[in-house]
Parts: sequence; C-alpha cells; structure tokens
Amino acid sequence: MSDAVMLEASPAVIDDGDRVQVHYCLDTAPVGKDSDIFIAAYSPSNVDVRLTAPISYKFIGDMKGVTPFDLVNMRDDYVFVLFEGGLAAPVELIRSNTVVFRNYNAPRAARLMHTHQSEEMQISWSSQLSSFSPRVIYWACGDNDLTSGAPHATAVASSQTWGKGDLCGAPATTTGYRDPGYVHTSTLSQLIPGQKYCYRYGGDDEIR
Repeated sequence: MSDAVMLEASPAVIDDGDRVQVHYCLDTAPVGKDSDIFIAAYSPSNVDVRLTAPISYKFIGDMKGVTPFDLVNMRDDYVFVLFEGGLAAPVELIRSNTVVFRNYNAPRAARLMHTHQSEEMQISWSSQLSSFSPRVIYWACGDNDLTSGAPHATAVASSQTWGKGDLCGAPATTTGYRDPGYVHTSTLSQLIPGQKYCYRYGGDDEIR
C-alpha cells in the first residue's frame, strides 16, 4: 500500500440527517470500466470486516474524489474501509477516521399504530437508553399549525428491550448481534376521529 492512499470522512461528528463526505485518494487509477475498488461503511468501527457485512458500500472509478454516505444513527460509531478485489475477493487497503453521532440517545424511527379503540393511537420509537422520561406530547392542530393549537396532553411511554438470550442462536447472537437499544411505546387517548393531531416524542434529553 502506497503512502498516497488516503481515506477521510467528514464531518467526524454528525446529527441525524447529516450527510458524510468520504474523501479518497488512490496511488493508481482503477482499471477498466467496472472498477473492483469500493468504499464500505461499517458500524461499530471495531467490527471484524472479515465476518460482518457492511452497512452500505459504493464502487469508485476515479483515482481521487469524494463520495457521499447517508448514515443511520445505530447507537454506535462508524468507520469507512477502502477495498480492492471486488465483492467476491475484497482486500482491505485502508480505514478512515471514525464518525460519531452527537446524541446516540436521540429518539428516532417513530411508528404509528392503531389500537382496538377508535379514539386511540399508539406511537413507538427507538433510542439507546430507557431513562429520560420517554413520553409523547400531543394536541389538536389545524392544517397549518404544527406548534400550538389546543392544550397539550402527555402520554407516558413504556420501554422494553431484548438481549442475546432472547434470540435463537448464531449468527444472531454472535457476529450478527448488535445492541437494539430500547423501544418506547405511548398510547394517545381521548382522540376525536377525523381530527388532525400534532405530536412530539422523546424524553428529557431530546424531544422531536
């Protein structure tokens, strides 16, 4: 590997929704129309790339450039790895600096569900921890009103998680395992069918 080979990710600290730009430089240009050189994103950064599939990857066709990655907050850091040899026989050339999320406990991936009651809805979301008073704040709102409206109501959330002991075996409990964090669920009650409602969800550290 030449000293000219470089791989750098920026910014190194991101929030949900931020795009990471991966700068790369090779000592020789990729050969042929279909390059066998690619950049792969892994999480966590200390993962064994020989045993774990990447979160995502992109082939590159130039000697030098920048390629963007959109990362999901999986409650751990990321690293980018430059490979040659294609997907069939990848050979690691170099790793980038790590990229971390500013708040691993940020509430994300909200899901809306019906209950068996017409005046109820459930909201679930995920975060790293179970503490910080998870809850949903909701209110009746108009078509263009996302911040105010009727008096706010609060629905406290219940939290649950699972571990390796709850899974059936390898590879889910070995190379395929990662901490799932916690799933929080709130039930919004006394809703009026047909009424539009606005809501925010999270805990003391962050409400979305």
